[in-house]
Amino acid sequence: MDISNEAITIVRNKIGESIPVGGTAEDTLFTEQQIQLWIQAAPTINHAIVEGWETKIAHWANLVDVTDGASSRKMGALITNGEARLKYYRGLIIGGDSLARSRTRVGKIVRRG
Repeated sequence: MDISNEAITIVRNKIGESIPVGGTAEDTLFTEQQIQLWIQAAPTINHAIVEGWETKIAHWANLVDVTDGASSRKMGALITNGEARLKYYRGLIIGGDSLARSRTRVGKIVRRG
């Protein structure tokens, strides 16, 4: 797949690793080279995004829930939320990028007798 600055920005935005205003890639979890490798190896942008989420969840797996006095941080929720995003983007890959994949058809059940 074509590695452009636009593709890198799209992947960064979709995995929640945008470069902050006035910042650099060093201010995020992933380097430009890592994201370029994902895009280069991916057949579509969604495949690169899935790779990013898988890597991000792997980083989060090292974090633990912390309780210190009256304050606590539930880091386990990060993985749960990340897995939800991963499931979403895997669904896009499986179902294609059309809107038809998300529409529900409602039929009418008729019972005779």
